[in-house]
Parts: sequence; structure tokens; C-alpha cells
Amino acid sequence: MRFFFLMGALIGTLIMFYALLGVVAYSQEISGLFNPLMISVLKDVVGPVSAGFGGAIAGAYGAYFLQQKNESEKESRVDASALHKSIILFGEMLNELLTTKKHCVFPYKDNEVRFLEIPKISPNPGVQEQLDTRLIDIFIAMNLAEQITVIKLAASRYKACFENFSNRNQMLDEYRALLSASGFKKDIGVSLDDIASVVYPGRLIAMCSMTEQTLEVLDESIQSLRSATDILADAFESKFKGSGTRGVRMNFSESDLYMTPVPKPYFDVEKLKDYFSRR
Repeated sequence: MRFFFLMGALIGTLIMFYALLGVVAYSQEISGLFNPLMISVLKDVVGPVSAGFGGAIAGAYGAYFLQQKNESEKESRVDASALHKSIILFGEMLNELLTTKKHCVFPYKDNEVRFLEIPKISPNPGVQEQLDTRLIDIFIAMNLAEQITVIKLAASRYKACFENFSNRNQMLDEYRALLSASGFKKDIGVSLDDIASVVYPGRLIAMCSMTEQTLEVLDESIQSLRSATDILADAFESKFKGSGTRGVRMNFSESDLYMTPVPKPYFDVEKLKDYFSRR
């Protein structure tokens, strides 16, 4: 602000000075009011110096605005890169969870004892990159601060999925170890009653609770990540509309089947408790 004020004052002074010289040069009445020596100094000394000074001001203005333009373009490129990378990052997270659901959950979704049949799932997230903190500044500048909460929640739920996978894997290992130690052979015709004869029902109920909680978090994570990718893509298109910068929008139409939550289980915790209480 101070720069513009000083430049405006200097330019205004120069304009007034040259206007005065013009009047003095072409009006004998007004030029008679001034000392001829003063007029000569103004025309031959002060005038050329002022012209050079004016050129310096124009150069400073040009350099300033060129610098501002370059910085603005650089900042736009950085913002575009941050949004692009974030869209791809969240798309990779979503794709990983959809693949996990397709291969590890969906084949068992209608199984009566899916809490025992769903296999172990890798507890190691495939996406390790962190959310770009620049997104916060971008969304605040666009008056979209509330959307940042949705994006951060999606990233947190993604991590929570793998924590749940790890906890369930541990419980599943313990369950299988008990079966193995008892000499129990789990064949196709084995009933839940047979399994409960060697595994305490309380452990089976805990397995059911852990599994259904894991599936719930998985579905919530998928929905959150889908929303986050859409929010990021919308923000990019809004920020760079008309600039010629092309955005990225992930297409998950082929995975719509796995976007929907898994159906309710045959046995939830309450039904399982009721089942064992009537044995």
C-alpha cells in the first residue's frame, strides 16, 4: 500500500511539473512572472533529470508488476500441483479400500458366520503420503474451510481401517490357534455349535463385534474418501475455471457395486448372544 502511495505522489508531482513547464513555454504572460534564469534551469536541468527520474519510476512499476505476475503464476502452479496430488492421493486410498472390500469382504458378505469366514486383511496401508498442508490455505482462501474437515476426516478414517484390520487379524489368529490346539478340524459341515464347543462363546461374540465394527469403518471410509475426491476436484475446477489448467476427476463407476455398504449380518452381537443363551 505504501509503495502505491509513494508512486502515485511522485507521478502526480511529475505531471504537475511538466504541465507547469508547458504553460510557461507557451504563455508569455505567465513566463514573465518567472525569472528567465529559473526558467532556463527548469528547462535545461530539472526537465531532463525529471524525465530520467520518470523513466526510472516507470521501470520500477514495470519490474514490480512483472514480479507480482510471476509470483502469482508460480503460486497458481503450486496450488494446482497440491490439488492434483491430493486428488490422486485420495483416489489411491479409495481404490485400495475398494479392492480390499471386493476380494476380502464381498465373497463372504452373505455368510451366516462371516465374522469367522472373512480372512485376514493386510494391516499395512498402501498409501503412506501425508495430506499436503497447503490445502488448508487454499480452501480458506476460497472460503471452503468447512470442507477441510471432511478431507481430514477421510484421511483419518483411512488410517483407522488398517488399525481395525490389525486388531481383527490378532483376534482371528487367537481363534485359529484355539481350534488348532484342540485338534478341531474346521470342515465345511461344521456348525457354529461345534465351534462353540472348543471356543468360548464370549470370544466368538467379541470376534463378531470386532468384525462388524471393522466393516462399518471400512464402509464409512469409502464414503468419506469418495466425498473427499469430489470436493477436491470441485475446488480445482472452481479455482482454475477459465485459466486453461486442466483438472483431474477420478472415475470409480466400475466400482459402484462396492461403494454401497455391506448388507446387515445374519448374526449381529445381540442375535449371537441370544443364540448362545438358548443352547
